[in-house]
Amino acid sequence: YGKNIVFTTKNLDANTTVSVTIDALGYQKKEFTISVVENDGAVVTPTVDELIYYNWDYYISFTDVDRAELKARARAQLGGGIFQNLWMMGLAVCLLIGLMESAAAGIIPGIGALLVVGPLEYGMAYIFLKQARDHQPVQLGDMFRGFQDDFGGTFLIGLMTSLFTFLWSLLFVIPGIVKAYAYSMAYYIKLDHPDYGWKACIDESRRLMDGHKWEKFVLDLSFLGWIIVGSLCLGIGMLWVTPYMEAANAQFYEYVRTCPSVM
Repeated sequence: YGKNIVFTTKNLDANTTVSVTIDALGYQKKEFTISVVENDGAVVTPTVDELIYYNWDYYISFTDVDRAELKARARAQLGGGIFQNLWMMGLAVCLLIGLMESAAAGIIPGIGALLVVGPLEYGMAYIFLKQARDHQPVQLGDMFRGFQDDFGGTFLIGLMTSLFTFLWSLLFVIPGIVKAYAYSMAYYIKLDHPDYGWKACIDESRRLMDGHKWEKFVLDLSFLGWIIVGSLCLGIGMLWVTPYMEAANAQFYEYVRTCPSVM
């Protein structure tokens, strides 16, 4: 996702840089120049075979997220076209979840939506993240994974993120928006860490999004044209825009979880 990739390694001799080919999540292969830097700052050049054989401790830092590439990955995840089967199944998921949340709000005014929004949004995240990683067809039954996997945990994530965002919004609109972005990765974190409670998921989301909230805001803003077009014809076009944005959210999580935390 990034233009600069840095391996931080241990116990290597100083030398120069190397180039390798990285298979980017199975979609395409790109040639990157990789600077391998020892803990003391020395630049080194182990071969790819050496990196694999010795299993040296390293991390990859993706910087300056390429929004166009990330959105291209989201479209590819959905089959590449708005009438492809994967896109239409994503549309069905988003539509059904929206209808269920609206129905719950109507059946039990005031608290109905709060009871189901967490588990259903978890199910949404499950479907699109699984699709991003495994390129698996959408299973509509996965919408209810939040009720099956950990209803209490997913319910509390939905409840507490909504409550915290509301309380921050009382100070002014902007703090509420900032906190909404800070909490936006909580469901994905719950998927990767089923043992985490609601607070651990929110705290980890805040950590992941530290230094990346503006990137996510700009990514969302880049859908403005799609939203305007989708809002035409009584908003029916938004049915196609929503799964695109959800796929992009899953791709953004895949990007941001690889980034070292900002100190």
